[in-house]
Amino acid sequence: MHVELSSLVATATVIPCTLAVLSFKRRYPWPVSFLLGHITLVGCAVAISSAGPRSHLTTGLLGKREDGSIAWWGKSLFWPYHLTLRSKLAVQQLYSTENPYDKVAEGWYLGAWPKNNLILHLPPGGVAVVDCTCELPKKHNQPYLALPTWDTHASKVEQIQKGVEFALKYRAEGRPVFVHYGSSQKVGGTMAVKITITRIRGRTSQHQFSAKENMRAAAPLGQRTTTLQTRHTQPEFAINTALNAALL
Repeated sequence: MHVELSSLVATATVIPCTLAVLSFKRRYPWPVSFLLGHITLVGCAVAISSAGPRSHLTTGLLGKREDGSIAWWGKSLFWPYHLTLRSKLAVQQLYSTENPYDKVAEGWYLGAWPKNNLILHLPPGGVAVVDCTCELPKKHNQPYLALPTWDTHASKVEQIQKGVEFALKYRAEGRPVFVHYGSSQKVGGTMAVKITITRIRGRTSQHQFSAKENMRAAAPLGQRTTTLQTRHTQPEFAINTALNAALL
C-alpha cells in the first residue's frame, strides 16, 4: 500500500506535539518544552511542504544543494528530521535482507541511498549517479546529478528529462548509471522507466526511419507521399502508456 510522506510525518509528529502540550501545561523545564516544540514545528513544516500537487516547489526546504551537500542552516533548523531519517535508514540497511541496489539492465542500476563510497553501497565500474532525494546528502565522489524529490513522490517531467539526458550521456561514455531514491522505489523507478523508454524510442525511430526509406525506394511515385505520412503509432502508444503508468 502506497503511503505519502506527509501522512507518515504528520502521524509521527503527534507524539512530540502531545508531549509539548503536556510540558507547557505541567511547566516542565523550558529546554524540554523548547525541544519538544521545535520537533513538532519541524514535523509540521515537512508534512505540509511535502503534501499536495505543489510539493515540488518546497524540495529545497531541508537545505540540499545542487552538489548534494546539506546547507548548515538546513542541518541546524531541521536536525530532528535529518536525524530521524538517517537513523531509520541506518537501521534498515543494517537489518534488511534486500540488496542495496539491483541491476535492471546491462549498465543500469536502481537502488537505495548509498551512505558511503564503498562497493557495498555503489555498483561497480565508476557509476554515474542520479540522486532522486531532497533529504539525503551525497556521500561519494562519482559523477553526480541531484534531482531533489520528496520521498514517496515522483519527479517532475522536467527533472526526468534532465535525468535522462545525464544518464544517456554517461552511458554513452561507457559508464554504468545508478539511479537512487530514499526509501520509495516509485521515485527512482519512474526515472529508470523513462530512461528505458527513451532508449526504446530512439531504437524504434531509427528502425522506422530505415524501414520508411526502404519502402520509399521500392514504392511507386504516387504512393511515396502516403508512405511518408504513415506513422507507426503502436510502439509510441505503448511507450506513452508505460510512462503514464510510472508517473501515477
